Amino acid sequence: MELLRLFVPFFPFVASSIVRFQSFQNSNKHEFGLDDEGSKHCLVLRFNATLINLNLKEPLAIESVDFTSDRVKLVGFCSARNEMEKHSQVQASWRVGKQRKTLKFVFREKRMKRSTAHAEEIRWTLGKVEFTDKFKGRSVRFASGKNESATVNAPLNQKFICRDSINLTLHHVRYKDIVVQLVPVANQMEVQPITASFGLGNNVFICERTRRRTLRESFRSKMTIFSGILLGIGSVGMIVGYSFWKQMPTAEEKGKAMAADERRRECYENLE
Repeated sequence: MELLRLFVPFFPFVASSIVRFQSFQNSNKHEFGLDDEGSKHCLVLRFNATLINLNLKEPLAIESVDFTSDRVKLVGFCSARNEMEKHSQVQASWRVGKQRKTLKFVFREKRMKRSTAHAEEIRWTLGKVEFTDKFKGRSVRFASGKNESATVNAPLNQKFICRDSINLTLHHVRYKDIVVQLVPVANQMEVQPITASFGLGNNVFICERTRRRTLRESFRSKMTIFSGILLGIGSVGMIVGYSFWKQMPTAEEKGKAMAADERRRECYENLE
């Protein structure tokens, strides 16, 4: 009874946390996440996941997860507007037979150095990813290492967009690793975990891998156009050269013309 009294003051906090943030799953837009108390999206994600368990053999080693599916249950919380160091998290749970599997994504505000300057900027980052497998009362948890998941990050008020899959490796002290592959849906991955409901986050941040690939494709496209232009110029030059060559008299024609001129000259001399 005394223990119950100690926990009574925390019941309203727990209840408000449960009621305040509601999950949403939109299969048409391929989006999932959390809504705040005003029914506004405060955490918006758009991707699927492929789990590769190196402890198992195929086909059991690979599992695909669609977070917009009804079989997946979401819980979590969003960062508050007045929070000093913003952080949010979402947890997805589903069952496979008697197994209960959970995948948790934790996002945190962090000061990070810019790649092109020594100055720091405030960014949100995917601070941790955890996968838990429960079976017959036994639980095994895998977690990402330090800075393992930090590749997923963006300036605080921007949405992270990537058109390439991202692999995250989760570790356990006794078992082999599990690879969580974040897979774009409809050719695009979107992550906006911090400022979705603040009227911010309209700007987008393209991930480095996609930027590099886009630059390569753009360069190849420009080179293809340039090669086409050179080929066109060369073709026109060949046509003009061939036409000019066709119009030039051959050696035989030159000889005949010279002989005809010589005969005409002799005829004029005889007439004189």
